[in-house]
Amino acid sequence: MSHWRTMIEKDYLGAWDLADAAGKPRDFTLEIERVESKILKTKEDPKGKRKVAITFAGARKSFVANSTNCQLIEAMYGGETTAWKGKKITLYGTTTSVGPKRNVPCIRVRPMIPKAAAETLAEKPVDAAMREAQDEAFAREADEGP
Repeated sequence: MSHWRTMIEKDYLGAWDLADAAGKPRDFTLEIERVESKILKTKEDPKGKRKVAITFAGARKSFVANSTNCQLIEAMYGGETTAWKGKKITLYGTTTSVGPKRNVPCIRVRPMIPKAAAETLAEKPVDAAMREAQDEAFAREADEGP
């Protein structure tokens, strides 16, 4: 069982990626490999905004950490992002309110230093036909990312 969003290839983690093989949401403890500042563009903001992107050992997708998540990591490991390398955090999927009466999926950081060993985040396969349709719809070469 897979969430429909896992069938659309994305470069960044979504709450739907934090699930076990049966599709049930669960926490993942991951080791931070790199923290970068990236400009992320959206349909609503084609110029893009600068965001914090965290890459983990054993995970292909990066995590776009909002201010709340960065403050939680700072409380555990300090504000200097280079000090975050090699540290573990636990991510979990939940929802947050956006505007009146609208909840959207999001990822949060557990506010405690994990004692458990770091895990890997298995990549879920993307439906090849869906990927081909996306490439065609977005007029991109087959080997380009989203």
